[in-house]
Amino acid sequence: MNLNNFTVKAQEIIHRAQEIAIERQHGQIEPAHFLAALLENGEEGV
Repeated sequence: MNLNNFTVKAQEIIHRAQEIAIERQHGQIEPAHFLAALLENGEEGV
């Protein structure tokens, strides 16, 4: 996946989703990680 195809905010969400997966010792990023990252972000739009 080429992150340059995403907006900066979307890149931040993807990165945070990855961090959440690592923190929870999960082997892959799941939709729940993206949702958690979006909810943490609290801003409108990605």
